[in-house]
Amino acid sequence: MSTRELDEAQAIRLREKGFRFDQVPFIEMKPRTGEGLRNELKALTGKPLLAVFTSRVGVAAVTGLLDSVPGQWQVACMGGATRTNAESFFGSETVVLESGSAKELGEKLQAMDSPLPVVFFAGNRRLDELPALLQSHPAGFSEVTVYDTNETPVKLQQPYDGILFFSPSAAQSFFSVNEAAADTVLFAIGDTTAAAIRQLSANKIITSPFHSPAKMIEAVLGHFAGGQLD
Repeated sequence: MSTRELDEAQAIRLREKGFRFDQVPFIEMKPRTGEGLRNELKALTGKPLLAVFTSRVGVAAVTGLLDSVPGQWQVACMGGATRTNAESFFGSETVVLESGSAKELGEKLQAMDSPLPVVFFAGNRRLDELPALLQSHPAGFSEVTVYDTNETPVKLQQPYDGILFFSPSAAQSFFSVNEAAADTVLFAIGDTTAAAIRQLSANKIITSPFHSPAKMIEAVLGHFAGGQLD
């Protein structure tokens, strides 16, 4: 069971290997809109800065409100769809840093010691790890909340052999009304999500080696070899 809707290519891979699966979104992520936020972003477009994204929704929220590509921005972001979406709008040459978790991204930004001020385009339920690492950034650090994450918990009626989690919020939403069966394997898209699951369940956790849904599916296929359940 996936706690978010999979891309069609990922769903096809699972079906081709003989998997039966459900897709039940446990969170809803909505970009913010409005003239206030649009004007705030417009004011930033003319400034040199290092834009930080930890979610593809964050990228979509920002790019959806910009009239043009900022000429003086560099980008640091998570991998997978977040990087792909950032590159498609800002250009591949603007992405100067990629990481598999928010904490690692913050550590890399610290080590990078960029002369540019850092602006984190975040969600309303962002974790503290990255901001805590960057509060003392010598060139300055600020946050702009550009999307909202809301829990949409669903009480499940059957057990699953594996459950895929793509964010800490999805894990919190799932476990707010469900318990995983003792032999259910929990898959996490990254270390931050795995840490959140670990606080909520004692089940076995397999963490994707990269922050990428495609790599998550590879982890599932690797565990349940050839679609045959252990």
